[in-house]
Amino acid sequence: MGSDRYTTADTNKSLSLTNFYRIEIKVRAIFRLGVSEYSPSIYASNSMTVLSSTTKNYSKQSAFNLELKTFENNAEVLSVTDIMEEPVALSNFLVVDHTIFFKSEYLSTLLVGNHIFILETNFGNHEFKINITNTTRPYMITSSEIFTNFNEDVVVTYELFGGEVLSLSGNEITESDYSISGNSVTIDKDYIEDQFVKLPSRTTLILGYTLESGDNVVIGYIFIKKNN
Repeated sequence: MGSDRYTTADTNKSLSLTNFYRIEIKVRAIFRLGVSEYSPSIYASNSMTVLSSTTKNYSKQSAFNLELKTFENNAEVLSVTDIMEEPVALSNFLVVDHTIFFKSEYLSTLLVGNHIFILETNFGNHEFKINITNTTRPYMITSSEIFTNFNEDVVVTYELFGGEVLSLSGNEITESDYSISGNSVTIDKDYIEDQFVKLPSRTTLILGYTLESGDNVVIGYIFIKKNN
């Protein structure tokens, strides 16, 4: 996917969305002595502004409802469309307290591959990229690429198929830097920030994980990146 850059002295800029389903927009200031950092990303489509984009993994062999997003107040799903702009029935979603879930019954009917959905909620529009597989081996539900601002611990979740998370490894991480609770691993924000402080040129903190379920041992990686 290509990228375009625009420079303007005005406080507004019109962009054409004719040739795009969705674009990512970042802004920075240019001044006499240099430039600022880029702003956090916002997303716009030819019909709406998308406030966030989240990636999840899901196997057709799984049976849990997939957690999509938690809001501070009561959430409501108003409409859902996929990338082909086909409507998705609201009956395929659950809202429990402040959290929206995709029902497993619907996810298991999707073809293997990547699917993109736009949820219109009472808190704006949010995009969800769901990678559907058909594996029976443990896997990471959370996207392997995670962005952090060091304000919160990083939490990753797994589908273990009755197995367990054995450990995390790499970049000086110790058992005191993370905790395992069922299928979730919480990585301490202070450890993460310290790794970026120690190496200012670092753009990505890479950690390995090991999962085990019966005879299946899965080794994978988490890529933690600093928000711009």
